[in-house]
Amino acid sequence: MTEQPNACAYCGETPTIFHNIYYGTLGNFTSICCEGKKCEVRPMLKIHRKGEDSKEVAIRLWNTRPLEDVLRAENTELKRVLNGIESSQGMPIVSEDCKTRGDIVERAESLLAGITQGYWKDMSDHPDHISGAINCGEKHIALCGTFQSTDPQYRVTPEKTRANATFIATAPELVRWLCEEVKRLEKQVARLEGINKRQEYRINAHKAALVRQGE
Repeated sequence: MTEQPNACAYCGETPTIFHNIYYGTLGNFTSICCEGKKCEVRPMLKIHRKGEDSKEVAIRLWNTRPLEDVLRAENTELKRVLNGIESSQGMPIVSEDCKTRGDIVERAESLLAGITQGYWKDMSDHPDHISGAINCGEKHIALCGTFQSTDPQYRVTPEKTRANATFIATAPELVRWLCEEVKRLEKQVARLEGINKRQEYRINAHKAALVRQGE
């Protein structure tokens, strides 16, 4: 089966092949070009051969894109890294109210601005406070309760109470740290996307060079 030319590198349309056979010593001529209506480049490759099939040579040259293969492999790896960043190790980082990472940071910082400012502390071990108490300095912030029940659905053990208090007390600093981490990842994503665009530019430049070589 004769090899078929790959799709146009610029618009993805199937290229057109023109093949003419001349008698005598003129040999044969083949051109491959894109006639896609939306193609802004319309690349064309022309081959004239004597003693061999110009059509096979033209298709082989049209399809030979070694640098493109290397760059596409690099792009695949870059996209894998981007996806890994955006998925945050498989955990969703957006909700219905937060469509982007920027929305998440804005929402979190807005919530942080409204809370009691200062260092939050779990006071469970303090002799003057009961287990589950959370303070900000001398201000009482919250109290995690213990609820004994025979039904596990409603039961909150003393161990869970202390764990809940510890989590709430550390939440403000944890959220601040997460916001800074998201901002850092945003910069990393932007850098990788810039690399990805440069790689695409190099691919297109290589394709144009291949077309010129075939003329």
